[in-house]
Amino acid sequence: MKVHLHTRSLELRPLNRRDRTLYCALYTDAELLRHVSAPLSEEAARRSFEKVLLQVEASPPESLYWIFHALDNPKPEGLGLMALVFDQGVAIAEIGVLLMPEGQGRGYATEAIAAAADLSFDALGLNRLHTRHTPDNLAASGLMRRLGFELLVATSATDETAGPPSCRWNLDREHWLARGRSPGGFALPRKTG
Repeated sequence: MKVHLHTRSLELRPLNRRDRTLYCALYTDAELLRHVSAPLSEEAARRSFEKVLLQVEASPPESLYWIFHALDNPKPEGLGLMALVFDQGVAIAEIGVLLMPEGQGRGYATEAIAAAADLSFDALGLNRLHTRHTPDNLAASGLMRRLGFELLVATSATDETAGPPSCRWNLDREHWLARGRSPGGFALPRKTG
């Protein structure tokens, strides 16, 4: 399934084979990944990209990935990546965004996640989205609150049983739909392919 998403400021197009350079640049950048995970080597990033392509091309897809294209920035390779990774056997998915520095702080992540929530809860019939980040990622915490995600759990480095420190957030379908359509004039997705 290939779905284009359009917002006030963005065109989010499905990831394809031509996006390997951007994907690898995102996943090998230590500064960009400081709130997510350890950066990958170039070779590991290439292997990861090939696995992601298989997930996207599976039938039904195991995940959906989009490339950010800002309408006011003609950067052809895109400004970042958004993923929706389905939890197998349940109507739940994890959502995540990685943006290059020039795409950060401009509201793009808010618009993109809101459009993905509309798609997830309307067209895909999901019941819940979840996400996670490190506790020191204050921008992500603010983003999740703006979008109506509920903080499920926050662990610290001293909580040895919980693994690495993280904040985990949920957004339930009923809560999202009760808020009304996403703000900012998000268009319905166009399905292609």
